[in-house]
Amino acid sequence: VFTTHATLLGRYLAMNDPAFYDHLMGVNWEAEAKHFNIEPAVKMERAAAHGSHVFTTVSELTVRECIYLLDRIPDAVLPNGLNIERFVALHEFQNLHKLYKDKINEFVMAHFFQSYAFDLDQTLYFFTSGRYEYHNKGFDLTLEALARLNYRLQQSGLEGQIVMFFITKRPYTSINPLVLQSRAQLEEVRQTCRAIEEQVGDRLFYAAAASNDHRLPDLDNMVDDYWKLRYRRGLQSWKTSQLPSVITHNLVDDAGDDILNFVRQANLVNNRHDRVKIVYHPDFVSTTSPLFGMDYGQFVRGCHLGVFPSYYEPWGYTPLECVARGVPAITSDLSGFGDYVQKNVP
Repeated sequence: VFTTHATLLGRYLAMNDPAFYDHLMGVNWEAEAKHFNIEPAVKMERAAAHGSHVFTTVSELTVRECIYLLDRIPDAVLPNGLNIERFVALHEFQNLHKLYKDKINEFVMAHFFQSYAFDLDQTLYFFTSGRYEYHNKGFDLTLEALARLNYRLQQSGLEGQIVMFFITKRPYTSINPLVLQSRAQLEEVRQTCRAIEEQVGDRLFYAAAASNDHRLPDLDNMVDDYWKLRYRRGLQSWKTSQLPSVITHNLVDDAGDDILNFVRQANLVNNRHDRVKIVYHPDFVSTTSPLFGMDYGQFVRGCHLGVFPSYYEPWGYTPLECVARGVPAITSDLSGFGDYVQKNVP
């Protein structure tokens, strides 16, 4: 039994041909395989398809690829799926959304509030994720839409912000030290605030019990000068006039990165007046990350919308994972999942 989730040649062709689906019937597979220097892998894939007793694939879109690039019609289409039993009950969706949105709030405060603040209750968190294929994954389309949305929101006068996360994998040398430093400094401010809160709480309780006056006492007098000074110094060392970085890591090839080149050319660089903010995280989200401290599934639950307008996506788990976690998602009818939903869901 041989199951293909995508053809290797199809992936390469889609990345380099904007009219891939229109040209699919006329592709010379052998010439194109040589052109992309993937001939051995493509021949192995074709041998597996022709040598198997049962040949299957995951979507009707990939059936066309198999016919024209592998020269065999799949015996069956087996759509991908998820084991829903590992996801919590529906009534927990809202509670978990708030829990993990609060963790994303912590990251956003550390990343943006060092330069300027905005109302987190009026902020929506969008994200896209997947392997770094700028055109195939629809990153180009997403960025163009974000630039237009940013302009329209500025012109509309409506309140609110959108923070857009790009979660993908790119070669990098390290996490940006300034991003780490900002998070550490904000944590120091948090610890100071908690110490002040504890001190004021104890003294306020004592004052309430000992006083015959029903008025609230002066809370400022309940904070020691030491904590007042530490509070001021903490904020002074943290605040800056620099713009928040659009990327959290130092890339190996910063100048050649398509996402960074677009946001710089479009001036979508987290200006104070921008209504759409960008956070480009070129590594997968995990619990060991010092920036988020949660896994990908938890991150998804904390967001408001997943954006996956893929041009080439034989199936596409990411929108399905969003739906399973109670998060709305946008996909395209050029993805296997989007095509399946369009044809089978009323």
